[in-house]
Amino acid sequence: MNQKDVSKNTSSSPTKVNLDDNEDTPLHGQITAFQNLIDEGEVHTALKQFLKLKEKEWSDASLSEKYRILVGIASAKLQIGNQEEAGQLLLDAYNEYPEHKNANKNKAAGHLLIGDDRKAEEISYKIMIEKEDPYAASVFIQSQISNNGCANPLSQVPEGLHESEDVFNAYIHFLRMRDNSNWLEYAKKAYLITICRFTLNKIFNGMLGFTEAEVKNIIKLFQINDEESELLTKLRKTIMVICLVKMESKQFIILI
Repeated sequence: MNQKDVSKNTSSSPTKVNLDDNEDTPLHGQITAFQNLIDEGEVHTALKQFLKLKEKEWSDASLSEKYRILVGIASAKLQIGNQEEAGQLLLDAYNEYPEHKNANKNKAAGHLLIGDDRKAEEISYKIMIEKEDPYAASVFIQSQISNNGCANPLSQVPEGLHESEDVFNAYIHFLRMRDNSNWLEYAKKAYLITICRFTLNKIFNGMLGFTEAEVKNIIKLFQINDEESELLTKLRKTIMVICLVKMESKQFIILI
């Protein structure tokens, strides 16, 4: 860590020591904008911008700004397939500012990406249990792919996290990497729950541009006979009731 930055922060008044937790700065705004480029698929553009930003602003950046710049570069590197490099950048980000709210989770991910599965397991499991964090759970599940003594990592994940998107994705990946054909059924379940959540979100946010044909297709999609989880059943029935009411009255009524 740059000694100049340490002295700069430790010599500040008490009200300024916590500035590294304030992500409402112009530089943080640029970092967020470049991260949004990655989310929109403009990965190479974002990477170039992050590297320029690091070169130009690093010496005067706060610790949290440095942390986020490194995480942004790591995110871009991961998207283009440079897993080990991305993992090392996440570890560098942790070393730069271990107090950041996401530092420990990203440290676990960093160890996973560089192939240190047991360290990733140790860190992610602790976070998962203490905070019931879905991202930490996803890292933990993936850390078990190389653990031949673990047949079902989901059994160690708090039940409340089982139907989170992060856990769905990680467990499907685990099953596929273990050549377990059950991944397909699990993927189907994940897809249906994702569709349910998307539809509910669309309805609850007033985006009601469904045609009658679309409503009928939604109802048909959710009329399935497979064994369902309690959450899927509740979501499916809620959406069906709302859609049926909409077809009859042409008005929006929430019935749960």
